[in-house]
Amino acid sequence: MVTTDLPWIAARIPERVDGLEKETRAAKLLYDAHDDAGYEAAVAKIYSRLRSTWERGLEDVALCGVVTRHRDYINTKDLAKVTVLQPQDVLDFQAAFKKCCDQTDAHDPSRGRNAAPPPPDEVLADIAKVRPWMDAIRERQKAVG
Repeated sequence: MVTTDLPWIAARIPERVDGLEKETRAAKLLYDAHDDAGYEAAVAKIYSRLRSTWERGLEDVALCGVVTRHRDYINTKDLAKVTVLQPQDVLDFQAAFKKCCDQTDAHDPSRGRNAAPPPPDEVLADIAKVRPWMDAIRERQKAVG
């Protein structure tokens, strides 16, 4: 099968964010049509992919590729760039990552929780947090060299 886009696993973070925004706009049609089951499934997939995007951001941006999963070496030449991480960067990552985990099918939620998935505008707002987080870290990393 030929597609115009890279597979999700090979997509860079900006392409992933663009794809997530498109998926959310498509899910909004389900939301507007009151297809609760369809919307819930779509949102779970979106947050699962958003979670993997945050993971990729941690690996590629915050850790500057110093440590990359399944690679046989550590890239020490960019180690100093990791020092730009601030406590707020960590808190922002953790909050966004936790929300993704709470919305995915990867975790079995409490029966008592039974929370509805967030509305499309909130999903888009959560997706929109990725770029500024990465941009702020990259900007500080430029000063390190």
